[in-house]
Amino acid sequence: MMHSQNGVLSKYGPLVARILMAILFLFSGIGKVTGFAGTVGYIDSVGIPMATVVAVLAIIVELAGALFLLIGWQGRLGAWLLFAYTGLAAVLFHTNFADQTQMVMFLKNLSIMGGLLMFALKGTGPLSVGCTCCGKYCLDCKNCEQCKDRTYTTHTKQS
Repeated sequence: MMHSQNGVLSKYGPLVARILMAILFLFSGIGKVTGFAGTVGYIDSVGIPMATVVAVLAIIVELAGALFLLIGWQGRLGAWLLFAYTGLAAVLFHTNFADQTQMVMFLKNLSIMGGLLMFALKGTGPLSVGCTCCGKYCLDCKNCEQCKDRTYTTHTKQS
């Protein structure tokens, strides 16, 4: 019984984790688009120069990183981008530790960075649009079962 559950968790767990992680950045990016003036105003209020450019870059990083992570195509890159972005946001916007809400936001960002680091290091898991080896989705070309011994040089479906 446990073996069957472990197989389901191994197959679908990373997908659920990617959805849960990506949804935060998707909603945040969409919120920045729909409330663009407010986003620019907030960035400007903390003294960051070129607030409009920074807002546009934030939107691009959040949406692209989330989509890369969500579908698993360039998922490691998406995780690294979001990892760096989340750390930068923590340092720039949430360091007023006298305000308990800001301290919680800072710690939340650190926790999110932990999850992103796992995706960056371990890959996005099965059911990702990464490479396909022998017709099966793999973690990525460096960690999948077919490539672990580094004997496969090409990744094509085999009959």
